[in-house]
Amino acid sequence: MLSNLNNPRLICVVFSFLAVGILAIGLWQRIQFSNARIMHSDEAVQAYQLWTLMETGDYQYDPVDKHGPTLYYFAAFLNRLAGIEPDQLDDQNTRWLPIISGAALMVLLLAWNRRCDYTLLLAVALFAFSPFPIIYGSYFVQESLFVFLGFVTLYFANQYWFQPSRVVAICLGLAAGLLFATKETSVIHFFCIAVAIQFIAWRRRGEFKLSKQFDWRLLGTALLSFGFVWVVLFSSFFTHFDGLLDSVRSLFLFVERAEGQGHEKPWLYYLSLFWPHVAEGASWGELMFLIVAFLGLGVSLVRKSSSDLERSLQLLILYGFICFVVYSLIPYKTPWLMLTSYASFCLAAAYFIVSLTTLFREKWQITIIVIFSLFLVYEQAALAAQAKRYASDSRNPYIYQHTSSQFQKLIDRLETLEELDQTSPLEVAVVGDETAWPLAWYWRSSGTIGYWSEGDEVPNLEVVIKPASSREASSDPLFETHIVEYHGLRENVVLECWIGKRLWAQFMDTRE
Repeated sequence: MLSNLNNPRLICVVFSFLAVGILAIGLWQRIQFSNARIMHSDEAVQAYQLWTLMETGDYQYDPVDKHGPTLYYFAAFLNRLAGIEPDQLDDQNTRWLPIISGAALMVLLLAWNRRCDYTLLLAVALFAFSPFPIIYGSYFVQESLFVFLGFVTLYFANQYWFQPSRVVAICLGLAAGLLFATKETSVIHFFCIAVAIQFIAWRRRGEFKLSKQFDWRLLGTALLSFGFVWVVLFSSFFTHFDGLLDSVRSLFLFVERAEGQGHEKPWLYYLSLFWPHVAEGASWGELMFLIVAFLGLGVSLVRKSSSDLERSLQLLILYGFICFVVYSLIPYKTPWLMLTSYASFCLAAAYFIVSLTTLFREKWQITIIVIFSLFLVYEQAALAAQAKRYASDSRNPYIYQHTSSQFQKLIDRLETLEELDQTSPLEVAVVGDETAWPLAWYWRSSGTIGYWSEGDEVPNLEVVIKPASSREASSDPLFETHIVEYHGLRENVVLECWIGKRLWAQFMDTRE
């Protein structure tokens, strides 16, 4: 490919030009996708924690189902830096942090070898234009930030193992601490990083000696750096020290959650996301990408090299594939857990394509390889465009229990009803544990909306929202005083919105 040219300066000029263009388009794609869909319920839960932190300045780590504090602190800092006040938070500016984290990961990969490496450029192009990383690179959940911090930790762990120093130990401790403070699944990634590095080290046996890696002063430096991050963030900057014990307790809760808790999937589930199939007339699949990626894995496993640059590529590939195997074996599965592995898939695909240029050196052969790589990027970009058209549609295989676009009609209806009477706020009762989100995010500033579990005695307020029942509406106790509308929440989940007849009459008067 271009690396066969004899002018290094020209190579880097072209590399830089292409890299900037890829990053710009990748960012634009993520922003566009963010604007195309309503909040997922998981996003809404995280966004509500961010709003609470910005509104009150108070945060306490919750080990049950909120993950670590870095997402909230970093997002709060970013929004404050941009001049965003708590009441100005919306779906778009809330998602800035994951979008920036995805861009940071792409920059990290481009700069990994500190040279103009066209293998990394092709890998980043695939990551920038493929639907899966575009979607979850604009989700306000921990994953985009987590994946970036995971690769940062991999970088410094690799540096520490092969070139240990005090500075590297500090950086490794800080990176690992931030990774742990983002999600409890960091323990899986610590394991995968260790296995990947040991595999590379095994290949290099005889080339270096184990000496400073186990120096207690360096290890102590790394642990102190890790502990500093752990104490500062989980104690909410020294205001809630129970968070430190909770962070340890979260590991045991994570083991319980790994059994599934309603998210059990077969071990081939992650591959099925990308396997060719048709969903109600819409064709999906990344078969060509998968084949090339797994061929790249195979080449990286069998190909030995004395080049540090090539070994670093093999490390990047191995890390994500080991994560893929581990996550596939765990019963609990959600699509975004594949984001780290997908980055390594992109690296493996690029590695295989570029490795072909060492076997086929004729200009016409290299031209065909270049055309094939461009076609693969185009195929991924075309699929991403289709995914945007189905941004909140259940036919989109990449999204998971996403909020229906029809849910926006319920939000609009409530806002219209609230505007009917400016003298008194609209009183709303929301019934059902699975009904509150993402509504609680969109109505977070309202003091007259309440939430009840199913089976509780619910007051007869002006508006009552609850899961749809299989019984006739006329048999509901609210039938005499309310009229009912039906709104979609998620796939196969419909809500009943009961509106008081007096309020409904006022609303209908505005339609005349």
